[in-house]
Amino acid sequence: KKLRSLQLGGVIDCEGFSRASALLSFLACPHGFRLGWHPYSIPNLYRGNLLTHRVQYNPHQHASQAYLTLVDALWADPSQEPFPQQPSTSALPPQAPLPFAFNYQSDEADLNYIDSQLKEYAIAKDSELIIVNPNSSDMLPLRRWPLESYAAVLRELKKQRPQLAIVVTGTSSEHQGTVKLKELLPEMPIYDFTGRTTLPQLLALYKKCRLLLTNDSGPAHLASIAKLPSVVLYGPETPALFSPLGTKTKILYENWICSPCVSPYNGKNSLCKSGACLRSITVEKVVQAALEQL
Repeated sequence: KKLRSLQLGGVIDCEGFSRASALLSFLACPHGFRLGWHPYSIPNLYRGNLLTHRVQYNPHQHASQAYLTLVDALWADPSQEPFPQQPSTSALPPQAPLPFAFNYQSDEADLNYIDSQLKEYAIAKDSELIIVNPNSSDMLPLRRWPLESYAAVLRELKKQRPQLAIVVTGTSSEHQGTVKLKELLPEMPIYDFTGRTTLPQLLALYKKCRLLLTNDSGPAHLASIAKLPSVVLYGPETPALFSPLGTKTKILYENWICSPCVSPYNGKNSLCKSGACLRSITVEKVVQAALEQL
């Protein structure tokens, strides 16, 4: 009722092949346009006929291009099938400079909050702050590089750069991972920011750091917004489709034959339980990449 009261003229459904989002789009905007991805001839991905503009999903394009295609489709003829049939107006290769002048500026209140948190931890002002995000959503735990490997990397980095201060971020539900990382590294302080920041505050924290070390997850893309150098580890998904935009990202990916094993077409469900492709990334490679980015 609240959505209908807005009297929306249209909805762009950015979910992959979710039936729930297609239904919500219809309920929120029954009389306007409803644009989103449609499976066409792909079995087992039925979304009904709730979209007025049914966009062909191209699994060979970078994800950023796929989303920009939704924008292109707003001006295309919806009677075409598959839709839209036209040259792209927004081709965007991965790891290219951002295609628009974007300079994110954190609010002073968010920066002050981060300063207060750093002061609470008594982190020296001349420290080189690096952020570690060893988490990924529970939806895809295969994207988690082992905590033991993260600990080995941090131990070696601290040995080579004694001025480093290690900050761990994540949601409140990911706090136990930070606890375990601390147990693996009793010889060094680990500053726990899990569950302590809003999204704008997290970006403010990025502004004060030198490096992000992370699994393939949302923070890697946020780092591009904040222009924070990063090292991102890929395994069951491919950076060819899902790498962050910008030029400050160092990708580590072993390119196994079985990777990528998850995609929007299989609901990001994989038969793999070991995550061997991600585990094959060595501690030495990650240390070298991190030092190159610092």
